[in-house]
Amino acid sequence: MPKIADEARTARRDQIIAAAAGCFAQAGYHATTMADIAEAAGVSKRTPYLYFPGKEAPRLAFSLGRRTTTVEPRPSRPPIR
Repeated sequence: MPKIADEARTARRDQIIAAAAGCFAQAGYHATTMADIAEAAGVSKRTPYLYFPGKEAPRLAFSLGRRTTTVEPRPSRPPIR
C-alpha cells in the first residue's frame, strides 16, 4: 500500500469531515451513512474507514472544531473543593 504524505492525509481527513458535516446538516445524523459521506467527499466508499472507525468520529471531530489528528491535553485545574 503506497504511503501518502502527512499533509495529503490531513487534507483528505479534513475533506471527509467537511463532507460529513454537510451530510449531517442536510439529512440529519441518523439518516446519514458512511457511503453518503464518501459520495459527498468524492472518495470511494471504503476510504472514510481508513480515517475514521465510523460516522461518529467525523461528527465528533467537527463538533470539537478540530480538523487535525492531534488533540492537545486539557490544562490541569486545581481540584474542586
